[in-house]
Amino acid sequence: MNSTDIRRMKLVSRDMKYLIERSGRHLTKQNMHDLVLDLVVAFSQLFTNLFC
Repeated sequence: MNSTDIRRMKLVSRDMKYLIERSGRHLTKQNMHDLVLDLVVAFSQLFTNLFC
């Protein structure tokens, strides 16, 4: 993992935090659940690309 990959992970993490804190207030529980699942899938793909 190089510095570019680490920076990308930090940016994605910051985006996730923003979405959850700001936008999450306006989402229903089901929408929030779907958002979290989408983010987990995105992180899984990122880690797979980095380490495989």
